[in-house]
Amino acid sequence: MKGSAGVDAILQILQAEFALPDVWADLAEAYYCKGRPDLFREVLRLLLEGLLEEGVKEEMEGHTEAQKRQFAMGLLRVYNMLGAQATLEAIKCKHAEDEQRRMELWDTAKRDFDLADTVVQYAEPTLLNKGWM
Repeated sequence: MKGSAGVDAILQILQAEFALPDVWADLAEAYYCKGRPDLFREVLRLLLEGLLEEGVKEEMEGHTEAQKRQFAMGLLRVYNMLGAQATLEAIKCKHAEDEQRRMELWDTAKRDFDLADTVVQYAEPTLLNKGWM
């Protein structure tokens, strides 16, 4: 899987099989651990873009409550991973000329963590959820 053809093939399989977000997250994490944060972001970006297509989210969610819960928890993991990665990148921006990039990364991290909170808010019977109701 050294070339992008291998990566593209794996991503096509995940898309065709409507793989759950946890599977995508596992793949992204493996790339990150191998020193490929670019592929980490690409895998998760493709998952989130795919969820915008008509019928994809419903197919991935499944039909039972357990399947929907598993989907939501995987999505929560994906947003938290993206938020954490953006935070880490923002912390690395230490020079004055990196200030604009750092602010963009903080905004990205905040957005991703807010999206994770939204998943929890609507999918989990937690104190956060009850506080919103």
